[in-house]
Amino acid sequence: MSTIFTKIAKGEIPSYKVAESDEFYAFLDIAPMAKGHTLVIPKNVEDLSGFSGCKSLSRVTFESGSLLKRIEKDAFSGCESLKEIEIPRNVEVLCENCFRACNSLSRVTFGSGSLLRRIENDAFSFCASLKEIEIPKNVEVLCENCFG
Repeated sequence: MSTIFTKIAKGEIPSYKVAESDEFYAFLDIAPMAKGHTLVIPKNVEDLSGFSGCKSLSRVTFESGSLLKRIEKDAFSGCESLKEIEIPRNVEVLCENCFRACNSLSRVTFGSGSLLRRIENDAFSFCASLKEIEIPKNVEVLCENCFG
């Protein structure tokens, strides 16, 4: 399934392109925080951050074959409307506070054959709606309060 960002980069969803190369696609945000607010999408993302406090974000999906390896510290913290996410197969680390205070998060799944090895401190703390999660068999480290 294509993400909204992939559809924008492919021209399937209209956007105001600022720049594009083999490595990235940049376009103006439809809900800018300031005049000229530009979003830059790397074409081969391995580490993900930068969605902290996106209060209207309700679902996150990744394309099949995603190269994502880490969901960085605070990546989605405070995304109060986030309800579900499937962590791509290649993700190895869920960093500190990556989903902290995602109050509506009720469903977390992992790609088939998940390579996840580590869930860091407070990764899912204050996720009041998260009732159940199946930890992939490869996980070696569950840090303190990862579900605090």
